Amino acid sequence: MDFHAEGLCKCDGDGIIYPKFVEGHNDYGRIFSCVCIDEKMDKRDTLMRISRLMDIQGKRFIDFEPKWNIGTEDALRIAQGWAAGTGNTFLTLYGTTGVGKTHLATACALSIIERYQPVIFYRSADLVRELQGKINSNLLDSTLHDIKNIENLVIDDLGREYSTEWTLSILHEIIDYRYSNDLRTLITTNHSLEELKVIVGNPVVSRLVDSSSGNLVVMDGTDIRPRLKELKYA
Repeated sequence: MDFHAEGLCKCDGDGIIYPKFVEGHNDYGRIFSCVCIDEKMDKRDTLMRISRLMDIQGKRFIDFEPKWNIGTEDALRIAQGWAAGTGNTFLTLYGTTGVGKTHLATACALSIIERYQPVIFYRSADLVRELQGKINSNLLDSTLHDIKNIENLVIDDLGREYSTEWTLSILHEIIDYRYSNDLRTLITTNHSLEELKVIVGNPVVSRLVDSSSGNLVVMDGTDIRPRLKELKYA
């Protein structure tokens, strides 16, 4: 018997169907997944492909250890709120290398997908490189439109991209558009605000520090990666 034939949810939110067959029936005692589970799995797979996280090692909030860097506790709490769709639309995580900025950024993106919401994750250098590659194929406008309008956008390691006038213009266009349209945006960087002014320009930095629409969170601490490597091989 095909319990997915009608394409209707029959599980009342349980995700499982318990059909009542008489004893002796071939399917007696079996349980079946509801069609809604298949739909959710399909949607999650689609969102993962869109997100660009397929080739990135998934790190989740549960794996983050703020006790190793006490100055990251607020960042964890605020990042979880941002991923849940609460608080200000813009979130910037600033800190030195190895304090967990990228970990929280990927955790946010994965958490958003678990809520079946769209998100795109870019390392800033990859973002610029991809957009540059679209110029000759006449796909720049459509790709840029998608990035500007996606419901949730994560740009990791802002400032690592090679700065040119074109780069500055593109980054300003993306961030200013999302700022003006109140679209949820998370940015990580290990550059100070003064450094970012030189790298990406004053207009971009002014959006990141506007407390009316965003949070700038400083993640204090030291690089924990050598310690993680020690633990791995201990």
